[in-house]
Amino acid sequence: MDIFNLIWPNLPDLKDVKIDLARESDASPIGLLSRKYIETGLPGWVWDPSKVLHAIQDPDSMVVVTRRQDSINAAAILQFGRKTAQLNLLVVAVDFQRTGIGSCLLRFMENAAYLYGKSLLNLEVRASSDSALRFYRALGYRQTEIVQGYYQTGENAVRMSHRIVTQPSAKIPLSSAP
Repeated sequence: MDIFNLIWPNLPDLKDVKIDLARESDASPIGLLSRKYIETGLPGWVWDPSKVLHAIQDPDSMVVVTRRQDSINAAAILQFGRKTAQLNLLVVAVDFQRTGIGSCLLRFMENAAYLYGKSLLNLEVRASSDSALRFYRALGYRQTEIVQGYYQTGENAVRMSHRIVTQPSAKIPLSSAP
């Protein structure tokens, strides 16, 4: 059985981009995407290849990527907790932003959380990232708190949550559906 059909039947067509489970060999490209597009301006490197590899190998995590041919252009890391799920990383390369890939990956992870029995998905985003805050708000995420000094630079994070009450893919009209 294909895990993707189980998590999201009739997954939307992303043209020539394919959603795939991350492989161990994907740890470095995912880490580099995070460093370039998410961790810009932060000292150190949080989602370095070793930490990404740990998430790929962790049975309580799900790491997915989108590929065009053999090139990774987006990735997401979801951690399953006892009662909730935590989106640890969602990154999309700049050439693929505003194409629907980010929202598709997020909805895919929400479906995974729902199927794992989680009804709440949490995440943190840099308080200075207006575009990321708009993105998550547009997809139903609500601010739950400001976390003072969350990042190494002292920058604040906005903690956001989304309650999952039905399988998210059931709410999304799909052009390929009969």
